[in-house]
Amino acid sequence: MSNDDLDLFRSQMDDVKPIKAEVKVRLRPSDVDKGVLRARREAAEAVDDSVSGPLSVSHVQPVESQATLSFMRSGIQHSLFKKIKQGVMPIEARV
Repeated sequence: MSNDDLDLFRSQMDDVKPIKAEVKVRLRPSDVDKGVLRARREAAEAVDDSVSGPLSVSHVQPVESQATLSFMRSGIQHSLFKKIKQGVMPIEARV
């Protein structure tokens, strides 16, 4: 940087003042009533047995953790499904 450039820069920055930083305040968690938190938690964990629909888990049978799950739509040949499970045919879509 030449002296002319430096002088020009200083002349342009002559009236520039630093921005004053505002005092920062540390925020702490608000003092929420423990009873309110307990009521919220109980409401969130409550199970409504009257709810039934496609996403309801009331009709789902429990399975073992090591069980293999698979699904085949009607119309798919068993031999094709077997080849897909064995990895002979590539899977074109995944969930």
